[in-house]
Amino acid sequence: LGYVYAVRYLFSLVVLIYTQLKNSEGISAVDEARILKKGKWKARIHNALTAIGIMVVGTIICSIFTAVYFAWGEPNRIETYHDIVASTIAVTQPNLYLRNYGTSVKHFFSSEINGELYKQVGSEFIKEGEIKVDFLLARAGYLERKWLNNYTNRYVFRYPGTANEAANRDWNKLERLPEGTVAEVYLSFDQLYSTAEILNKFKDRQMKPVWFAVDTSFDNTSEGNATSIHFPIGFSYEPVWHNSDMIITRQEEEKYGLMGKAVSTTGTYPELEAYGSAELREAHFIKTLELLKQHEDIANRVALGPELKLQQRIDYVKEHGVNIYGAVVTGPTKEILKLREEPWVAAICLGEAKLWNWDYVE
Repeated sequence: LGYVYAVRYLFSLVVLIYTQLKNSEGISAVDEARILKKGKWKARIHNALTAIGIMVVGTIICSIFTAVYFAWGEPNRIETYHDIVASTIAVTQPNLYLRNYGTSVKHFFSSEINGELYKQVGSEFIKEGEIKVDFLLARAGYLERKWLNNYTNRYVFRYPGTANEAANRDWNKLERLPEGTVAEVYLSFDQLYSTAEILNKFKDRQMKPVWFAVDTSFDNTSEGNATSIHFPIGFSYEPVWHNSDMIITRQEEEKYGLMGKAVSTTGTYPELEAYGSAELREAHFIKTLELLKQHEDIANRVALGPELKLQQRIDYVKEHGVNIYGAVVTGPTKEILKLREEPWVAAICLGEAKLWNWDYVE
């Protein structure tokens, strides 16, 4: 009997130990899964916070670098790029000017220059479109032009000696325009003229020359099959002055903080004589070409037509001088029509015409 009780006791003890061990193993498995799951989420959150932190710090560093990059120099880079855009338009697109422009520095090494494009017809400047250029550091990227008023690049010049009867059909169109209108006309000359000679030809006339087409070695269509010049190079009657052209009359410096300062500069640009200052105009034209050569990738991006090949043009102009084969003029229609009798006007191309707005006196 004692033996039986002993066996029963041992069996009960074994069952109890087994049950406890089984329960103990079950609890450990649950805890282990729970701990692993919690650890995974902690790792994910830690990685996400680390990535966000890196992005925030990286964005701040990029923003600081971008701001410093475009604000560096005198003039700073954003001012220089604006100068390149405005000068390229003035040199490559007859009677077109960049106005009401804006600049902005963005994140991640980028900036933007935008503005409105105007042309002069009569005494008024008429909006022809808008332009926006994106920059990635020193490289011009996306460029957008929006034209108004059905603007086209169909207005052409003729090189001396290439004008034919078809090149003079626009005289008849000009003649049909009524009294009380003003017009924009592209004149082609019978030969190459110096700047001084051309300015003198328009003196005391009721019209204004607004742009001059210069022979830069790519314009002589008599040597090829082309008869018209669609992508001329030249300069405007009213120069697009550069920052380096300013004559400083006053400069003030105001310090703020430990290392900050603000510089205020006042100055004037060179004065031009009406229908004079030929040498100054020519020197400024060459200077502009040399400036564009330093940023030729931007200039090629902004200009209409093929690559500018500025070094070849600069060398040609320095060797042969600034010789003009055409001009854009604007003024009263009937006054411009009088040029039909001038032997130095070989051909014309009629641009835009508007109702009377003429009040130009110079």
